[in-house]
Amino acid sequence: MKILYLDDSYRKEECILGYGGYHVDGAALRRIGDDVAALKKQHGIPLAVELKWAPPRDHFLRTRFTGRRHELYRDALAILERNCAHVMCAVHFLNDCYGVSLHGWPMARAIPWAAKQQLKFLAERFQRPCLASSDDCGLIIVDEFGSREGQEALIEGFSLHMLLGTEYETLDRIGALPLTTSSKRSPHVQLADIVTGVIVAALAGSRYGVDLFEHAARSFFYDPHDGSERFASTVSAAVIGYGLKVFPNGCCTKAQRLFTELDRRYIVTSEKGIHLRSAAA
Repeated sequence: MKILYLDDSYRKEECILGYGGYHVDGAALRRIGDDVAALKKQHGIPLAVELKWAPPRDHFLRTRFTGRRHELYRDALAILERNCAHVMCAVHFLNDCYGVSLHGWPMARAIPWAAKQQLKFLAERFQRPCLASSDDCGLIIVDEFGSREGQEALIEGFSLHMLLGTEYETLDRIGALPLTTSSKRSPHVQLADIVTGVIVAALAGSRYGVDLFEHAARSFFYDPHDGSERFASTVSAAVIGYGLKVFPNGCCTKAQRLFTELDRRYIVTSEKGIHLRSAAA
């Protein structure tokens, strides 16, 4: 069984909303939890402290942490790579979406609408090719929403997709409605928060996100080219639309810029996945 962990990240100034995380084989769950505990010990962080990409002002990472958060997040992303997790993220540039640009929707309306679209896309990709290609089943675990109303609206909307399917997938390999948990008590969701925060920050042009994007990108879910015996692809061609989906489609160029250097240094092949070109032989 595979588990898809999801959390959201919102950049208020740029009006960019991301929903994402990673999926991983169930056999790796205990190992990931142990790795997060070891990470906290290594960086002098109490076990009960929640790891967050954008911690509030009174959070331990802002008030008492004496290390460098860049190194902490880099090492957190390495846990995903080391445990063969596959990162997926859907991002809306809300000001460019039709509801806001054409009809003047307030963000209070645009954000729930976008979150529903993002969850649907991620579930479709989780269903196929992730679960279907390995003849497997899976569960989705998400962080609690800020409001109970927003959480119930998102899950209620998704329940119809579980029952009837979407325009593209039946979702019959996903065993139940998304389960909600508190990120404070889930090291796995804390990693989803960090990787989603990095991706959204990078797309917003933040140097902190851009500097860490490569560490997240090496774990991106990519097009497995089902039916092909062998394949080789640039990272951007294999990842955009699979591990990373940008809405609306006209904003894909903003994602392409992040992959320019990655495409020069990395390649995706059927034998080794995403790896340095020098190691392709």
